[in-house]
Amino acid sequence: MDPGPAPVVPDPRIPTVAVTGTNGKTTTVRLLAHFGAAAGLSVAYSCTDGVYRDGRLVEEGDYSGFGGAARALSQPDVNLAILETARGGILLRGIGAMHNDVADQDARPAR
Repeated sequence: MDPGPAPVVPDPRIPTVAVTGTNGKTTTVRLLAHFGAAAGLSVAYSCTDGVYRDGRLVEEGDYSGFGGAARALSQPDVNLAILETARGGILLRGIGAMHNDVADQDARPAR
């Protein structure tokens, strides 16, 4: 029985930025990807619009979770990955570092 093609294993050396929050995740991902491209890097990113490589759509759909991250990281010869991470991913896996410096935070107490 033919096992099919070998799975694509993401390169663990790709610098990665994960973006999460309440508002503006996709916009922030796109902005950071633009910065990376302007610096001459090959950038892959995933967001609620799809997976992109160097500004071109690779796969359309909501890829703000683990599937999108895997697809972005498996793009060949990428120098930078920007990943939109839905809140649920943070709840399941945790977060390595956190910095919050924005003015649009919801000041209402949690219910």
